[in-house]
Amino acid sequence: MSDSLSVYEDWVRALRAWRRDPMTDLSQLPPLDATSFPPATYQRFVNHLNEAINAFMKRWQGQLSSMLGAATDDHARARALVDSRVGLSGRLKLARHPSLPAEIRTQLTAQAETDIRSLQAQLENDAMHVVSVSSSSNRPQREATLRLIRSNALTAVLDPNFSLDGSINDLEVQRAESVTEEAQPASATDLQDFVPRRPKRRRPNIWMPHRRPICAGGSRWPRG
Repeated sequence: MSDSLSVYEDWVRALRAWRRDPMTDLSQLPPLDATSFPPATYQRFVNHLNEAINAFMKRWQGQLSSMLGAATDDHARARALVDSRVGLSGRLKLARHPSLPAEIRTQLTAQAETDIRSLQAQLENDAMHVVSVSSSSNRPQREATLRLIRSNALTAVLDPNFSLDGSINDLEVQRAESVTEEAQPASATDLQDFVPRRPKRRRPNIWMPHRRPICAGGSRWPRG
């Protein structure tokens, strides 16, 4: 029991640190399997996972909004979008952590990928809507905003060749310099209006009495 408690505490401390800094080192966390905790403890553990992810996404959204609001030119706005990938890469690293049970890892990864695609789609859809209702005088500026969003997509973190170590390739930022060469630059207000809302996350039902534990998404743990 003492070993199980120590493992649980190690993970909870790490998740509390991760929710504040998604680049927190999680490499030394002990491996988990279906027998690591009693069912009630597993439920508390997955609740900690979900709370950490939800708190992180709220912080991530606020940071992206602040960076876009402070940006004064296209290079800075592109940098804000590219920098926001660092947090999303941290979420993917947590979801894919090799010490998590395979069932939880699979569900967290699928949900993270879905959320990231949804965030990018929302940014683009909102920008396209603004373009469609813009006057002819404002349309070039609005179209420049849309190109900036697409050229610095959040979904770049899902590319198999994308590094999840938190480093930023400045070539991605430099691409923005050619995005609006023939159009009026996008304003900070334009992009700040498109900061995506956090996708709604389902709270998993991980345990039913007298049955094997259920991980996020409803799949069951394998027997012993």
